[in-house]
Amino acid sequence: MFYDGDDTSFEHKELRLSDAFKAPSDKLELVVHVYNLAIGKNEELKRICKPLREYSIFSNHYKMLRKQGLSVDEAVRDTIRSCIDNDVMKDYLQHNESEVIDMFGFEWNEKEEREALLEAGEARGRLNSIRELLSDGIVTLDVLKASGRYSTEELTAIAKTL
Repeated sequence: MFYDGDDTSFEHKELRLSDAFKAPSDKLELVVHVYNLAIGKNEELKRICKPLREYSIFSNHYKMLRKQGLSVDEAVRDTIRSCIDNDVMKDYLQHNESEVIDMFGFEWNEKEEREALLEAGEARGRLNSIRELLSDGIVTLDVLKASGRYSTEELTAIAKTL
């Protein structure tokens, strides 16, 4: 397996299936070797394997442009142009440019996903607390509305569940 994310702290690591279980079993073991393709990592492997070297060049160029603030679309288009101009994955990119652009149009960002889930969980917890206060008669919808702390949408959603 090859890694081209932002973690440059490792060159190679092993992931073991047995680590996912409470009680390891000696009956089955799967070991996945992960090789980091970041700049300065696994250079010998990239030297002897042209497809990995070229993919690494493409990936690292794209990441550099994203860190400079270019949008996904700008970064991927610039990376494709640069790679074609420098004979990196040239044939593949010339024949599959639109597919590559489409693939990058759906860029998954683990950090953003985690933050969105956390925010959704906090909002859900907040709404559940408000429901409990309303159900117990401690506050009324009018009091919550007057507080200005809750949007009309939030209060409407809460009212529907009472």
